[in-house]
Amino acid sequence: LAAYEITRTNVVVPTGQNFAVATGEAIAGAAISRLDGEQTSTGFELEVRWQPLPNWQLQGGGAYSKARITASERNPDSINKDLINAPRKTANFWTRYNFPRGGLKGLGVGLGVVYVGEAWGGDPTSAVYFKMPAWTRVDGSMYYKWKGYDFSLNVQNLLDKRYVASAFSAQVLNIGEQRKLTFAVSTRF
Repeated sequence: LAAYEITRTNVVVPTGQNFAVATGEAIAGAAISRLDGEQTSTGFELEVRWQPLPNWQLQGGGAYSKARITASERNPDSINKDLINAPRKTANFWTRYNFPRGGLKGLGVGLGVVYVGEAWGGDPTSAVYFKMPAWTRVDGSMYYKWKGYDFSLNVQNLLDKRYVASAFSAQVLNIGEQRKLTFAVSTRF
């Protein structure tokens, strides 16, 4: 369990606007940023791990965070507005089972869920400040140990859900990755 309060000053934040033409080092379409006075995040996090059986692991966690603008000389109307891409609620759960004997000995399987609550996108100093919906993603994995080798297959976004992961402006929406497979082999020398 952790509780925190983080305060940052003179933070570079996006304005929600982009350069229309190339200017100096900036290319056309690049985001325009500015300094903002002060941002404060307060909240708590909780993580729990449990092993109900020798080969079965469970872990989960959740967090609540209130991240907001707390001072701004240039944009006083933005004070107390939520920071962009900072959800108030997040949670995760993961379970893994390793088969200790029999025909499946060496095999492990895992399944996890990630939840990210509503968050604001865009620029809190303009009309381009909008709420993004919450999303949930399911991930899976398989592991296998064989003759000193470890094989793993991880599947992120198992159900291939579409969601907006973050947004710096109405034109720059970062879509969550589609189903992604990662295969790895490792050994020790």
